[in-house]
Amino acid sequence: MNQPHTSSQLRAVQKKLLVAAITAVACFSLPAFAQDLPPPATEMTDVQWRVLEKRISDRANEIANSRNFFEDDRRPIVVQARIERPSNVLVLEVDISFGKDVGSLELEDFMSYVRVGMEDLTGLIPGFTTTDWRIGGYDMDYWFNQIIPEGERLGRPAGHFSSAQAARAKVVVAAGHGAYFHTKYKWTMQRERVNGVLEDEITTIFAKELSYSTERNGADPIRIRGGDVGLVHEPSGKPWNNMAARYFLENWRPNNPEIWNSKPESTDARREMHQDIRSRPLYANFIGADAIAHIHTNADAPSATGTRILVHPGRSRDFSLAQLALCGMKEAIHSDPQYANYTVPLEPSVVQDKGENSYATVPSMIVEVGFHTNLSDAKLLQDPNFQKLSMRGLAKGMRLFREGASCAPFIVKPSDPMTAVVGKDIQMPISISGNPVYPVHLISTRLDCPEGKKCSPTIKSVYNKKDADAYRFGHLCWRGDESKPPVEFRVEAKDFEGLRTTPVTYQIKCVKG
Repeated sequence: MNQPHTSSQLRAVQKKLLVAAITAVACFSLPAFAQDLPPPATEMTDVQWRVLEKRISDRANEIANSRNFFEDDRRPIVVQARIERPSNVLVLEVDISFGKDVGSLELEDFMSYVRVGMEDLTGLIPGFTTTDWRIGGYDMDYWFNQIIPEGERLGRPAGHFSSAQAARAKVVVAAGHGAYFHTKYKWTMQRERVNGVLEDEITTIFAKELSYSTERNGADPIRIRGGDVGLVHEPSGKPWNNMAARYFLENWRPNNPEIWNSKPESTDARREMHQDIRSRPLYANFIGADAIAHIHTNADAPSATGTRILVHPGRSRDFSLAQLALCGMKEAIHSDPQYANYTVPLEPSVVQDKGENSYATVPSMIVEVGFHTNLSDAKLLQDPNFQKLSMRGLAKGMRLFREGASCAPFIVKPSDPMTAVVGKDIQMPISISGNPVYPVHLISTRLDCPEGKKCSPTIKSVYNKKDADAYRFGHLCWRGDESKPPVEFRVEAKDFEGLRTTPVTYQIKCVKG
């Protein structure tokens, strides 16, 4: 007689599936992931197009059948692949039976594994823009509309960021996943722990850091997961900090079940997990948020590494938001030399298969901070300093979007060598550029400190760009200095978020008057 599965048995099954996925994808001889590689500069012949299309088709089907991605084994799975020219969109199609899985984590994971596992090949498509999944000939927007039609997504007219708004911008910070109720296995997490990382838990840490930085960057964060770990969610007996966003929203908005209890008639055992995915964008739509950032970690072959940001196709504002977010994250993460080689791409990935983005009527992006299936990434994901820097950069990118600013790097501009007359004070500017969070510390430190003297840094705090432009630090040349080598100062700046510029060296040659 079959015994009913327990929550621990479900986790064991999930873990076996995940391990099988990682092992199977790892068996492919995948080249390095091509996130920052430029597309080919030369025209491809028809033969080259057909060869590339065949390679992509073979790879897609190999990954799709490398393991069981679903609770019920669908293999053999046939993925039809074609490159649409001149748009250079990769179209991947599966049969109509997968329509019932739309909105589930299983289907999203399946599509992500295939897509990420082919990044080296799609990087060979000149002008490649996106991978467009089709189910039974219909695109993903069609299928998402079967669940919640566009007119029923609680959306107000999409707002826009503006520094002139009377109220501060509202940014929804949504930590991915969390515990949910499975009708068969009861209360369980959505993910399994890999390399010490449980995505359901660690996303709340990143969300907390992002909330702090968002506030310092002039917006009001609305965090819909996480909180005091001492409080208990009574129905599950689990800490509130572990619960999925759906239950927070049920608690906050008991009179608005259309947010957290969408498609209540569904008989799927994972109904509340699917509701959780939809609840986050629906809530952002409901409150008229200015943007929503969904925080996740990623999974794929162990060689896959780095940050990804995903946006829905055809939404230029979302794309711009994600571009600036990536730029801010790259600057912040790489400001620490120990993370200088961490992969942060220049452009977001445009994908159609993510419900979190599809259901949003406000600017929306999924931020995959790193791959918990990569051992090095997993260590960084658990590094408090990396957590802070990555989220500081993300918050900065969102601020630049609100302000309509470009992603200029935060730097101290180099200065030509200067000349100073003995006995006269020379006043030197520290010229900074970029978009730091004020107040900013302007720091100058003499490098060739005279023997017997202690040369402490001179630190000046400035509270806006006007004050920064007006600031000067001084140096007095003494008699005899004219016969010495030029005086050198290390000059740098540090903003309120802790982001430091690369130091530059100022030189002053003392001369007789």
